[in-house]
Amino acid sequence: MRKVSKSDKSMENSKQKDSYEMLSLPKTIEKLKLIDLASTELKKDMEKLVNNKFDIYTQNETDWVKIWPKIIGPELFSDCVIPIKKQTKIIGDLLPNVRKFLIKKNDMIVNYGIKWAGRNKADLKELLEEESWIAENTTYSERGYRLTFGLKTRGCEYWSEDKLKMGCLNCGYFAGVAFETDITSEELVKQFNHAIDYADSNYKIKYDTIEILSDGSFLNNNEVPPDAREKIFKIISKKKNVKRVLVETRTEFIDKKEVEKLLKILRKDQELEIGIGLETADRFIINFLIHKGFEKDSFENVVKLLHDLERVKLVAYCLVKPAFLTDKEAIEDTVKTVIFLEGLNKKYNMDITPKLEPVVVAEGTLLEILNQKKKNDPTYYKPPSYWSIMEILARLADKGMLDLLVIGAREDMDVFKAIPAIEYDIGQLSKIDFLVYGAIQQFNKHRKMTRLLADIEPAFKDRSFKEWMNKNKIKKSAIQKLREKYSAEIKVIQSEPRYLKRTEFFEKLFDCLDKIEYGKKTQDLAAHGKIRELNKHIKSLLKENLGNITVYIGNQELLDYGLKLLRMNINIHSKEINEKHSIWLGIPTSRYVGLEEV
Repeated sequence: MRKVSKSDKSMENSKQKDSYEMLSLPKTIEKLKLIDLASTELKKDMEKLVNNKFDIYTQNETDWVKIWPKIIGPELFSDCVIPIKKQTKIIGDLLPNVRKFLIKKNDMIVNYGIKWAGRNKADLKELLEEESWIAENTTYSERGYRLTFGLKTRGCEYWSEDKLKMGCLNCGYFAGVAFETDITSEELVKQFNHAIDYADSNYKIKYDTIEILSDGSFLNNNEVPPDAREKIFKIISKKKNVKRVLVETRTEFIDKKEVEKLLKILRKDQELEIGIGLETADRFIINFLIHKGFEKDSFENVVKLLHDLERVKLVAYCLVKPAFLTDKEAIEDTVKTVIFLEGLNKKYNMDITPKLEPVVVAEGTLLEILNQKKKNDPTYYKPPSYWSIMEILARLADKGMLDLLVIGAREDMDVFKAIPAIEYDIGQLSKIDFLVYGAIQQFNKHRKMTRLLADIEPAFKDRSFKEWMNKNKIKKSAIQKLREKYSAEIKVIQSEPRYLKRTEFFEKLFDCLDKIEYGKKTQDLAAHGKIRELNKHIKSLLKENLGNITVYIGNQELLDYGLKLLRMNINIHSKEINEKHSIWLGIPTSRYVGLEEV
């Protein structure tokens, strides 16, 4: 073997330097495999920017991070709520460090799909004739209730065709799909009919809205064939109580002729809403933190395409707090996104409903991986507080932008690990969490900000509000300003018989929840895993204290925040005040010094 001389090494170093001098920014990013996270539009803009302006030269390929704030940030992402310095850290440090976890996420999804599709054929056939999930929630309509369910389709094509096999980084809508299984139109129609029959037999409150929230795009022919769509819409057209139907899709699958065809099938008094996951109007966030595959320009093109159609509305899902954002940044980003949508409303004279979707941490996603990290880890993720959702509503109310806005329900996610909620520092949910959450869901029906503020008034006595302000370094929130502005109106509402009855109900409920969370019997039952006996005891306590209610106990999971908690979901429908509430509790599973005996 020939020995390498000093002159050879010098020449080799010189060639290496020359090669770095010729390196362009897109190639550098591609080496870190981050270019794949960018949409087609952003790739073109980045390449154009670099090719027109300069070439990069550096001794170390990671030194390009120093150039990001000077070249890319100011021109492409200067209006992002995330400071340039933090953008640089995310791109140069945080994202590359979690790439191996993104691969793990993909493996989780694939393994789940293989397990699902690996069932025996008899079971599989039966499963393919039932909906994936079903629920009834509040909404903005005359009756105020919507029937929501998902169909088992092949799943989102954007994810399955993605060469990185990641799809949207926040999305967990794969749990209810028939993973790469051939689904016939007949099976999809049977699933739809099964959902309708179940709802009509089991739900006493009659809905006037149907939302088909399948895990993917309803308007994609490869996921839901045209003949299946038409048969489903013919069934909907015969439902006299249904005045509105919503389907979800990505922008690339929207065809005006197909939309017109579906409109003709519906009755003249029925409206079609098309839900699209815009998520955010911010280029940096939508490309690198969500990996959406399209941007706000694609959404605007859909508005241009459909704005002249009667009985068609668009619903733009706005993701509140994607990965790596703080609550404060998420508030600012969501407000900016709604302002963008308000501009489109005026520009095209088309009703576009911004629907806030506070992030639920779904299984098998990047967010789940980040949520499992230690709290002092820079990549640790926690869903937004509902005080942050209230702050968004207060800021938009001040701008007069609440007319069309609605807020999604956290129960709409079928498989999840963490929910948006009001928590204390130890991780236990505040007892007023359900009060604020429920009042926000009721706001979807009554649309009155003063009533919302009056309904959550007891929550301001809870320490969680001050903790939220301190954590987010907010000296005076928009919520406080609105409370002061409408103080007279709030007092009038609080003197109404409805409000007094409601206050009495919640006082009893708070007392009952204390007995459930801190009672020796419930803690002992939880600690010994006697879930059936625990559920029976909880139902008995609630009915004994609250009278005419129906109770359903849902998800239960053991969590460890240093204090081991049995996290559980309880749904209560009070016939006395005519409200439904979804309550999340954390029952300590062993006795600790300082817990009150009840």
